[in-house]
Amino acid sequence: TGEKPYSCEVCEIKFAQLATLTTHRRTHTGERPYSCSIFCNRRFSRKHDLTRHNRVHTGEKSYHCLTCQKTFALKSTLDTHRRTHTGEKPHSCTICNKTFTQKSHLNIHRRTHTGEKPYSCEVCEIKFAQLATLTTHRRTHTGEKPHGCTICNKTFTQKSHLNIHRRTHTGEKPHGCTICNKTFTQKRNLDSHRTKHTGERSYSCSICEKRFLLGANDAEPGRERRDELALGSEHRSTKVSAQNKSAPETSATVDHGETSRADAGEEKKKHQCRVCNRRFSFKSNLTRHNRVHTGEKPYHCLTCQKTFAQKSNLDTHRRTHTGEKRYHCLTCQKHLPVSLF
Repeated sequence: TGEKPYSCEVCEIKFAQLATLTTHRRTHTGERPYSCSIFCNRRFSRKHDLTRHNRVHTGEKSYHCLTCQKTFALKSTLDTHRRTHTGEKPHSCTICNKTFTQKSHLNIHRRTHTGEKPYSCEVCEIKFAQLATLTTHRRTHTGEKPHGCTICNKTFTQKSHLNIHRRTHTGEKPHGCTICNKTFTQKRNLDSHRTKHTGERSYSCSICEKRFLLGANDAEPGRERRDELALGSEHRSTKVSAQNKSAPETSATVDHGETSRADAGEEKKKHQCRVCNRRFSFKSNLTRHNRVHTGEKPYHCLTCQKTFAQKSNLDTHRRTHTGEKRYHCLTCQKHLPVSLF
């Protein structure tokens, strides 16, 4: 009939059944009459929640996927899993319309728009948008490495690092280039490899802004002219004579790594990374470096929401949307979106 004769005395919400009202009242009183008697004595306000919790201890997985037969302890987890087969993404961002399979993923995504970072490290006060990122970060202080290799017993702070490490034993290379079919153990190595086909120079020197095809650790051993392709501790940069700024540009080796700004002296590198102890002359360079450890990407594209650790990379990316071609080849006069040097 739709009648709801039972009303909460505190918030006046109405219910059709007295039992439902009784359970609801516990949200106000904090009463938790159902206790886990197996291992942990954790308490719950609803019997249903206790039954679900008990599966943590018993390992019972009552719900199974009819497509792949994978089993789950919770129906909600099964419902989320089914979307991997159906492709359904019911949770949508009201700002950019990007869709997600889980509401929790949508909540995390919203922070790319709001800039909210609700999770703070108790030791160094760095803030994070995700609790999982904070949990991983804490291990830089504690030294904890909970993920161990069952073959060689080497331990890691992150499960993803363990998964990558395992491939050194198995030889697995799951990331393949769709153009030349070359395979790689890590996705970042594939991403770097693709630039050989596209010509994109995704890495830039934080001091001189010169751009490179590869990162410092991505160039292949023995590659000729590595300094022309990969951003390393040393690379070639063009410098104009201080006495004659109109003079032709000359190529000079500039060291931006261990001996960067050598005339300033190593003692002037007073800004030190708390994670790897690398030192920097400028606090801005340290701030940029910290993103290597935190994974922070504060610069995001307003068109497609892709995020970047450096503003220069965002500026380059934006041109894929605008079609702007700022650079031109002096030989053939062709215009290009990124610099070739």
